[in-house]
Amino acid sequence: MLSFFLQSFPCFLALYCCGPAPVKAVKEGAVEMKYDVPFIYAEVNADIVTSIRGMDGTKQIISVKPRHVGQFISTKTCGSNNRDDITNEYKFREGTEQERQIFNEARLRSKLQVAPVQKFQLQMKTEELLVHGSDIHALVYITNNSLENMVCKLHLNAQILKYTGAVSTTFKELRVDEVAINKNEAATVPLDIPFSEFAYLLENHRTIKLTALANDLKTHEQGLAMKDLSVISPEIMIQTLGDAYVNRELVAEIGLHNPLSVSMHNCIFTIEGLGLIKDKEQIK
Repeated sequence: MLSFFLQSFPCFLALYCCGPAPVKAVKEGAVEMKYDVPFIYAEVNADIVTSIRGMDGTKQIISVKPRHVGQFISTKTCGSNNRDDITNEYKFREGTEQERQIFNEARLRSKLQVAPVQKFQLQMKTEELLVHGSDIHALVYITNNSLENMVCKLHLNAQILKYTGAVSTTFKELRVDEVAINKNEAATVPLDIPFSEFAYLLENHRTIKLTALANDLKTHEQGLAMKDLSVISPEIMIQTLGDAYVNRELVAEIGLHNPLSVSMHNCIFTIEGLGLIKDKEQIK
């Protein structure tokens, strides 16, 4: 018996108007097959390539992320509401030799430009979740992949983003004129921003973008690293005192740990509970 699986997807009004696409062709990178296999393949196994355009119009590739696209490909499990992970149906395990081989073959078939080997790489490490009231602590790693020592200039900034992804404000900029990195070694530059520098700028925004841009002073090659931080509110703790019984009064204790470095005043707790509290109650 022959089994043949197809990937269906919504029709588009512009370039992509056909379908479906064989799942096996997607997994094996057969991007020359009909219909729209290149489109589906790019959805599940593409590299994110970041370029900088110079004042003279030239473009330079400064960052390649091979493991960002196609994580946790999911569908609904038959007969239940559980998530069924089908990532292995669409691609070989991320980072394996077979996955990279298929990717390179698909790139050749599509006649795409091969990203040049980067002389140096930037990586930024920090916590992805930032509790409201906490300081930002990040480390920028500059790795020199060449056989020569290098000196680069580093520019760091921090921005508050709106929910649309647009920049609301830039609240921190830091320049390091010289960072020396020996051949085949890495240098670390810390970025520490106290909460007081952006506390009154957050308003209702919940995302902070950190960016690091390095420039080799000799060759003028550039490297880029970016990190988005999600600002979360501190947890409110609710604990019932004693067992709950129907038609009996229940006492609960509500607590909040102040993450700020200053005292909080005139705070208000708003409490509601379906079938437990009439309307809403506010405790000052």
